[in-house]
Amino acid sequence: PNIRLLSFFLDDGILIGRQDDLTRAFDLLLTMGPQHGLHLNPSKSLIWCGDPNPDDRDPLHRGVPRAAADGFLLLGAPVGNIPFSRDVVSARVEKINAIFDLLPSLNDAHIEFSLLRHCFSLPKFAYCLRTSNPTHLQPIYTYFDSLQASSFSRILGRPLTDAGRTQAFLPVKLGGAGLRSATLHSAAAFISSISQTAPILNSLLPPQSSRRSLNDAFTLLQSASGNANYSSLTLLPPNFTQHSLSSKIDLFTYSNLLNSSVVRDQYAEARPKRIL
Repeated sequence: PNIRLLSFFLDDGILIGRQDDLTRAFDLLLTMGPQHGLHLNPSKSLIWCGDPNPDDRDPLHRGVPRAAADGFLLLGAPVGNIPFSRDVVSARVEKINAIFDLLPSLNDAHIEFSLLRHCFSLPKFAYCLRTSNPTHLQPIYTYFDSLQASSFSRILGRPLTDAGRTQAFLPVKLGGAGLRSATLHSAAAFISSISQTAPILNSLLPPQSSRRSLNDAFTLLQSASGNANYSSLTLLPPNFTQHSLSSKIDLFTYSNLLNSSVVRDQYAEARPKRIL
C-alpha cells in the first residue's frame, strides 16, 4: 500500500494515506502483527477522514470507529480545530480543579501546599502546554492560574493581593512560592516543544509540506519575557530550552514586581527610620 506516513511510538501508531491504501495496510497489521507482538484491537483504533458524509461510521469496513470531524486525541494531545482543542483543554482544567477541591480534606496546610506545587498545578498541566498552541487558549490558561491562586490563598488563610499573586507565581529562588503561571509560560513551553521535535517532524514530512506558524506564539513570548527580539527560532538564545526561556520570563516578572509602586511603597514603610 502507498502510505504517506507510517510512524509508531511503542505500540501507538499513526498511518496517513488514501482509504484503499489504509485498508490494505490495516489488513497487513492484523495478519502479520501478531508474529511480531502487535495485536490490533479495531474497536480501540480510530480513523479520521475529510469525507463530508458523517453517516459512514466505518470507512475502512474493518470495525474501526470514525473520529469526529472536529478532531481527535493523539497520545493525549488534541489534533483538530480550535473549538475542539479548547474543549479538550477546558475539560482537563476542570479535572484538575476537582483535585484542588479535595485538598482541604487533608487538613494539613503543608501537605496541601506540597501537593499543589509539585503535583496538581502546572506539573499536571505541562504536557498540555507543550502540545497545544497557546494562541487561542489564553482565557483558559488565565482561568487555570486563578484556580491555582485561589487554592494557594485558601491554604494561606488569607486573600492574595495583586502583588502577592504575582510573587506566588515566581520561583522560590526569586522569593516566590514556586507556583507556575500557565498564562506566562505557555508560549515558552510550546515553542520549545516545536523546536525540539523539529528534526523528527522534518524526517517524517516532505519539504514541500507546510509547517505550523509560530508567529502568534512568539508574540506571546515577547510579551511574557519583555524581549522584542524573540520573534523567531533563529533569534532565540543558542540551545535554548523551556527552562531557559521560563527563567527569562521569571526575571522579567520579578523586575516588574520590584519596580511596581505597591512594592516600593511597602518597602519604604518597612524600612527603619533614621533618628536624628
